[in-house]
Amino acid sequence: MKYYKSNVVGFYLLILFCCNINFLHGQVINSPDTLVIDAKILDKESSEPLPYATIYNQSSARGTVSDLEGMFKLKGVTLNDTLIISYIGYSKKMIVVTRSMINEVIFLNPKAEPLTEVLVFADNSHLYDLIASCKKTRTNRSRTAKTYFSLESHINGFQVELLECYYNGEFAGYDVTELRLKNGRIGLTEFGNRFFVSTETSKALYMQKLFHKNVFFSQSPFELSKTKLKKQYDLFVKSKYLDDDSATVYVVNFVPKDSTQGLFKGQVWFDSSNSRIIKVNLEAINTTTHPFIPHGNIDSLTQVDIYISKTYRLIDGDMYVNSIDFNYQISYKTVDAQLFSVSTNAVLYAYDYTDQFLLPLFQFSSGSYVDYRKINAAPYNQFFWDNIQEFGMTDIKDKNDLFHKNKSTMTGQTLFINNPYFVKGLFDHPYVFWSENRIRFRDDLSDNLDYTSYEGAIPLERYNLVVQIYLDINQLNDSLNIITSTVFDPFESYYHFPLTNEGMAFINMYFDVIEIHRRELDSALGELEDIRDMISLYDEKIEELEKISRSFFNDVVRGTNKDGMLKWNKFIRNEIKIDNIALFNLY
Repeated sequence: MKYYKSNVVGFYLLILFCCNINFLHGQVINSPDTLVIDAKILDKESSEPLPYATIYNQSSARGTVSDLEGMFKLKGVTLNDTLIISYIGYSKKMIVVTRSMINEVIFLNPKAEPLTEVLVFADNSHLYDLIASCKKTRTNRSRTAKTYFSLESHINGFQVELLECYYNGEFAGYDVTELRLKNGRIGLTEFGNRFFVSTETSKALYMQKLFHKNVFFSQSPFELSKTKLKKQYDLFVKSKYLDDDSATVYVVNFVPKDSTQGLFKGQVWFDSSNSRIIKVNLEAINTTTHPFIPHGNIDSLTQVDIYISKTYRLIDGDMYVNSIDFNYQISYKTVDAQLFSVSTNAVLYAYDYTDQFLLPLFQFSSGSYVDYRKINAAPYNQFFWDNIQEFGMTDIKDKNDLFHKNKSTMTGQTLFINNPYFVKGLFDHPYVFWSENRIRFRDDLSDNLDYTSYEGAIPLERYNLVVQIYLDINQLNDSLNIITSTVFDPFESYYHFPLTNEGMAFINMYFDVIEIHRRELDSALGELEDIRDMISLYDEKIEELEKISRSFFNDVVRGTNKDGMLKWNKFIRNEIKIDNIALFNLY
């Protein structure tokens, strides 16, 4: 990760190089007969909260999970509905809904029975063999699931960041392989004239794989050969129990023999009967092996603590990711000796392996700042966030709604444009949505040859303009929400010529041409009812635009052909009332 400071205010930016139930869905209809359950789930013995416990309404086939404090809220519940509360290593609890279930405290009993003696195994222990056997039984088959991701960052207990996304997640066995964005939103608030931004935390979920080493994370027992495992780790059984299928589950602690070797310690839940991992907790305190880098090597990180918890579910005989909690605390010291305690809690939940989102039709550019970049490229969809009932992480989502709507919170709508904190927005070159305002490139002084009188062919590779039409379709019961937008991609576009008025007119005219055809597409989509027809129409429009773009580029010759410029300027002026030749004082 890297930290950057803004020219406007002190600011550091976090960049990661790398960082059991299928819910049936339907619209929640509020009526006098429906209730909102507000409760907290605790360990019966310790009274500690149980984060990310699963709450499932057996009657409506809807569910949610608890937050870090064990709190949950479940809407659309009716009297006498049956709730099933579950958590790995604890006995399930069934509760019949009553009107009095407000601020309810629900206790779960640990299922694991402590052994009468702690069993420490020597070199040839079956525990080492069990880890090796789990490697052999893991699958490489990929599955897709609707996936929820939420991240919160706090400084000294004060929330400074929110990142919330829905994805089509790709999973191969115990690991995440890809997260394809459906929709996302951002919230930032300043603390002491500083901002904390986690731009690529989702990458950590790719790179921290269970059985494969990554140089940005400490090693775990699962990455090591059996020989190295015996040399570097002590394993012992903390407890055991029978699961619902009468399989024996061992809860095994793993502790590095040498704490200076950059190794995770933690716990793993083994289904010993079938050589499967059910859950694993990884912990690295004050680690020097991590993906965080202070800005410019002038600030410093005085301590980094990482906590990762992964749970898995059985699907058609193979184990797949159910949830991943990725939490980290960083003590960040600035060059002027200010110390900030930054705490980030992120959860990823693969909540439905039976269905997928219809993803937006848009080609996101690759590169750094992945999470923020993708959200920047997508128009904010209020309909989606007001109506999304895909996954009822209600307590977390309600808190996120409040933070996102707070007047002091900068959101995706304000973060990437000129604002009181960033003159150019968070990025120097953000994605730009079409408007009547004209866009400008910075002059590239390293390559400023004037090709006006050049006798040879103008090298087209010296410029590249990428403008796309974004299309997102959301269906809620009988309602259909369609969003289109014309988006200029600054990450893939470049212009290595002197930025004359002709050149600026040429760039803006191309943006306008795409916008005109987006409007035609938008109008035609409104006449259709079948989503498949909409997608086909979009594909046809994109093919048509490729031909139109070639014709435009050939006619105007990068703004140097007066006849071509006049022709296309007239077309644009007639369609959307913008006269680029007049605006840029040409001819």
